[in-house]
Amino acid sequence: GIFTAYVSLPSARYEDAQARRQFWEEMTREVRAIPGVESAGLTSMLPFSGSNSSSVIVPEGYEPTPGESLLSPLQGRVTPGYFETMEIEILEGRDFSDADTHETSNVIILDRWLADRYWPDRSPLGDRMLYGAIPGMDEIDDDNWYTVVGVVETIKQNDLTAPEGEHVGAYYMTVPQQPMASMTVAARSATGDAEGLTPAVRAVLQRLDPELPLFGVETMTGRIDESLAARRVPLILLAVFAGVALFLAVVGIYGALAYSVTQRRREIGIRMAMGSAPEEVFRRVVAQGLRVTGVGLATGVAAALLLTRLIRSLLFGVAPTDPLILVAVTGVLALAGLAACVLPARRATRVDPVEALGP
Repeated sequence: GIFTAYVSLPSARYEDAQARRQFWEEMTREVRAIPGVESAGLTSMLPFSGSNSSSVIVPEGYEPTPGESLLSPLQGRVTPGYFETMEIEILEGRDFSDADTHETSNVIILDRWLADRYWPDRSPLGDRMLYGAIPGMDEIDDDNWYTVVGVVETIKQNDLTAPEGEHVGAYYMTVPQQPMASMTVAARSATGDAEGLTPAVRAVLQRLDPELPLFGVETMTGRIDESLAARRVPLILLAVFAGVALFLAVVGIYGALAYSVTQRRREIGIRMAMGSAPEEVFRRVVAQGLRVTGVGLATGVAAALLLTRLIRSLLFGVAPTDPLILVAVTGVLALAGLAACVLPARRATRVDPVEALGP
């Protein structure tokens, strides 16, 4: 239910920070006032958009060890309400507020990963961080210091399948204190119809500046789907090949049993002439097919335990050897094998002893 779109301010008409600051404040206020908008905010670092930036930032008094490289976490500028719109949980402290302006002390919000990295045993709230300079520089002024006012949950920025070990932390500044020329609008629809907000947001932009285009319009669901496309395509191909393999397996079991029933037609006729009921013949043929299926399933499970590790990088939210999936797939294959056995078995019950024993 989240609408997103990009807006870029030309430097010729928005040449100073105050002009950009005023425009973003007005746009945020207008978008929030749209009927059907539950919450809204602006960001320079929308997840799954590819709009990332990073910069070195360190706590006050931090002394790197010899040979240590300073962290360069992801850096975002956001307006008050952005975390609420994206449902990013605030773990400690507070969100940015309208009281955080360019005339007040600089404030910053960290994600949990970065907070744990520098303050593993205590809360970072109230501590200061150095931005735009590195320890030891001669020219460090008050504008380089940011006070930590909150900690938010760590999020996936670009890739849902990225392991936590690849994350380098993230920190957020407020737009009134760090106004940029390009921002992304994020608005949550109260009805869940994110696409339905497009005309209203476009109308807001036209009222504020008729010459500015609204571009890159897309829902967050669409952005996440696009981020998974590189993994979805090979998995779809695997699913297609798996379906073909299942079909060929069913045809193979059916063909083998049908041929067996044809070859054993005389034997089946003798059994039925000796008093065997059709139900018994049916069970015998099905049992023969299921024995073949059982051997195949045992071999397949053993192979799966070894080979599914090769597609580990394509999986998300499931282990290569997930027992529930192995049991479910085994059940599906067993049912497919059973279905392939039924037709030849039913054909065997219709064998006429007189015809089968004839010349």
